[in-house]
Amino acid sequence: MFGTDDTVVANGTQRGYALVQCTRDISVSACQSCLGQLTDDVQKCCQDRKGWRILNPSCSLRYEEYQFYQQLSATPTPVPAAPQPAVPNDDGKGRKNTAKIVIIIVSTLTTVAVALLGFWYYSSSCRKKRLTGA
Repeated sequence: MFGTDDTVVANGTQRGYALVQCTRDISVSACQSCLGQLTDDVQKCCQDRKGWRILNPSCSLRYEEYQFYQQLSATPTPVPAAPQPAVPNDDGKGRKNTAKIVIIIVSTLTTVAVALLGFWYYSSSCRKKRLTGA
């Protein structure tokens, strides 16, 4: 869900190029609402700028004085559907591997967090000692 446009701006002497885009996880009406909000934001921040981007998690606007996007052909080719991945029959072995991976990740993150806290405590205690002259 995207659109491009080029138009003459600045008293007819220059062209401007724009791209609007929404993510595929929102409806058309939600896309229109999101882009409407970003358009309102443009009025507040970007009128005197040569180029700008306004991003939102679900939609975005971009404007430049140069063509930054590629023009599509008149007849777009259909995108073939991605093949569905085969689900292996692992007879429950995948759950064991998943549990191992989760345990490894959690223990690694805990170790890193403890190391960072220890470093922070050590550096803050050294700083206090230097400030007090001890």
